[in-house]
Amino acid sequence: MDPQTTWRRLIDAYAIRDLETATTAAEDLNAWLTRGGFPPQVLPEPWRMDERWNRTLAQAACRFILSQCESK
Repeated sequence: MDPQTTWRRLIDAYAIRDLETATTAAEDLNAWLTRGGFPPQVLPEPWRMDERWNRTLAQAACRFILSQCESK
């Protein structure tokens, strides 16, 4: 699992409203994070945030994407 690649896939898919791909990425990343995997860097360079910040934002984004798909 590469959380950075999965994060990028989630963001790119949501930006073009590809909810199927965004949902799959959100499920994969959320499962990874739930099992204690390290989070992706959620902000681009030059902003490097700590692990807690990245984990919190990545989990929130995953929950948001999954809730969008549940409401469809």
